[in-house]
Amino acid sequence: MKTLFHKWRSIENLDDFITEDELKHAAPDARYIVTEKLDGSNLQIAWDRESDTLSFFTRNGNSPFETVKGFESFAPTTDDLATLARRFAAAHPEATAVGWYGELIGSKAMNRLCYCKDLQVRLFHFYWEAGDVIHHTSFPELEAQLKDAGLLQKYGIPVLGTVTLKELVGWEFPNWKSAFPTAVGFEGVVFHPAEPESWMRRIFKWKTPEFREVAKPVAKNKTAEEKALDDHIKSGREIFSAYVNENRAYSVQSKMGVILTKDIAKATAALLADAKEDFLKDHPEYIGDEALKAICNVGNAGYLVIRKLAFQNEENA
Repeated sequence: MKTLFHKWRSIENLDDFITEDELKHAAPDARYIVTEKLDGSNLQIAWDRESDTLSFFTRNGNSPFETVKGFESFAPTTDDLATLARRFAAAHPEATAVGWYGELIGSKAMNRLCYCKDLQVRLFHFYWEAGDVIHHTSFPELEAQLKDAGLLQKYGIPVLGTVTLKELVGWEFPNWKSAFPTAVGFEGVVFHPAEPESWMRRIFKWKTPEFREVAKPVAKNKTAEEKALDDHIKSGREIFSAYVNENRAYSVQSKMGVILTKDIAKATAALLADAKEDFLKDHPEYIGDEALKAICNVGNAGYLVIRKLAFQNEENA
């Protein structure tokens, strides 16, 4: 029997974000929607067409009825999502299942911040399935869906503003406060890609110091040797980045066949391996370089090139 559970992917920390040098390979003007990061527990809500019922899963696929106190009383309050799922399925006959990911909050869900007395779920992602294919939607599409159904106030994640990709480099927290008056504290924020068809782009999170699992190390002054190594890596990376381009993506496609979104990870790895091989042929001085791994780290440049080709292929199919 096909499972309805799909584990929510991990979100990258903004502190591990791309550098100014890597930004030029991305889309610097791409917009991100900033939402409050809620101190709760991950909850997946899935509706199945065949059974016409809602199922609930924790981050690890367990039943919240067994792990969350009071969940049996909370579950019936989400019946309006079943109605919303049926409405979506009626408009999309190919949909076999639909679902949402959200944050379960309330004093019984987590104890660090008290957003509300009783359990609530605030949704941050919507998807639907057609057989074995999962279709993910963007954050604005989820907001529009909830707004049209009159459910945004009940299920919406608080939106704090928007930023561009280039503004995320060196981003500083503007000292926002929680949208929930009873929450004494603020866990952090999440950055969601704003454009449609943006699910494949990276999502980032940023936590306030009080909620970080690892304390941020104290910055230290770099030695002359460390500065020289940084310059060496930057110089090599600038050369290597020229090998990561659309022409190489088409070359990879000529060997793999037509690249679709399901092939992005495999094709990206092939592109970067091919680029590295040619780079070392043209610049043998980097063979055996201890910093070669860092030099060949161009962030998501290869991914973006392959993704563009995959999207073009599917549009033209």
